Amino acid sequence: MKSIHVCIVSGKGGVGKTTVAINLASAISTYFKENPLLIDANLFNSHLALYLGMYYFPYTLASLLRQNLNINDIIYKHPTGLRIIPNGIEVRKSINFSKLERIFSNILKKEKIVIIDSPPGFSREIFQILKPFKNFLIVSNPDWISLNDAKKIAEILRNRKKKIVGIVLNRVSNKSFEVSKEEFEKEVKAKVIGEIPESDIIKKSVHLRNPLVNLDPYNNISLTFGEIASFILNKNFEVEKWKKSFIEKIFERISRYFYFPK
Repeated sequence: MKSIHVCIVSGKGGVGKTTVAINLASAISTYFKENPLLIDANLFNSHLALYLGMYYFPYTLASLLRQNLNINDIIYKHPTGLRIIPNGIEVRKSINFSKLERIFSNILKKEKIVIIDSPPGFSREIFQILKPFKNFLIVSNPDWISLNDAKKIAEILRNRKKKIVGIVLNRVSNKSFEVSKEEFEKEVKAKVIGEIPESDIIKKSVHLRNPLVNLDPYNNISLTFGEIASFILNKNFEVEKWKKSFIEKIFERISRYFYFPK
């Protein structure tokens, strides 16, 4: 399989970009038995490690910008098995963009599958951070404001000769006032490759600091992340294999809901 490097972006914060990035990486690991690297590229307000219940690191991506370290020094493993490169929570006053580009380029040369959680928005600084990446997945919500932001970021990506691999609509409730999948595809000029419904189970997984796909791989939302991963990897996803009987699901869920990371 060729290398797959996908940057998860959004026009604004709060649409669920980090949740999608984490569960996409977890789906690649759980359903396809691959070993993706998940990078927190948000140098302004990082959250990825917090979502996973990981609060302290000797070194982070920011450390690599300041010190002479090896990339392996900043790769950590979550209890679920996910490998991540975290960022510190302190605010960045200045960024050495040339060094950051070299760091990302070296990572992409070594790693087969990389999922990058980008900063939200479309400022010049953000696109300087994302310069080495070629493939982008846009996360948005089904409302007109989010659609407008998705159109803007898609236009900027195309102007910079980047590839939009698709759109993920998050927090979908199928209400009459929501912007439809078809409208999004028409306006953004990109394919919607997944729709994630509004659900308390995702909020619970964040509370437990455990990706939903790992917490309950048989859940329909988890399977949707599997289908998104299937599209990105260009691999067949045997959905029926993961649709267990009701009794099997009950026992599996009981065991997984007792997962509490330290």
